[in-house]
Amino acid sequence: LRTSAERIVIGEVRGREALDLIDAWSTGHDGGCGTLHGSSPEGALERIDRLAMRNAVPSQAWAIAEAVDLIVMIHRQGRVRRVTTLAHVAGLTNDGRYILHRLGDGANPGGIG
Repeated sequence: LRTSAERIVIGEVRGREALDLIDAWSTGHDGGCGTLHGSSPEGALERIDRLAMRNAVPSQAWAIAEAVDLIVMIHRQGRVRRVTTLAHVAGLTNDGRYILHRLGDGANPGGIG
């Protein structure tokens, strides 16, 4: 990045821009956020990796584990959206799986809290 952004915010990530997002989040900025579709925290991380690989690069799982701190899962029921799961990304195992610590498990059908 050539500007002095304090936060890097991207709307829905749907394609090859995922690699740019991972790279931008890894540049020492104070934070950022983006949205993408996934059925679980693990699924969201795997999806961003698959999207990044559309750039003909190998898996970016290690960079994703370093760049992403928190995953917020939001589910829609009718016209209402609720936070159902929070997961902290703690790293990557030796065999390449994400280490996640769930801070909320969706046990409350009305959302967390």
